[in-house]
Amino acid sequence: MRQFRKRKGMSQKELADGICTQATISLIEKKSKIPSMKIMMKICNRLGIRLSEVIIENDDQLYRTFKKN
Repeated sequence: MRQFRKRKGMSQKELADGICTQATISLIEKKSKIPSMKIMMKICNRLGIRLSEVIIENDDQLYRTFKKN
């Protein structure tokens, strides 16, 4: 997610505005938190990317998370 945000020249605070907290964006970027689908869709819309792009980027982590559940 960080690479998409940086390409847009956005700070974590700018990305988070009206969606979640800056701390949440930080945790998502560190892969310490998996956001809800609602938050993820809002973030993707703000970044102008498709959810599938983020899923591909994080495929290994998501696979491990879903496998645990």
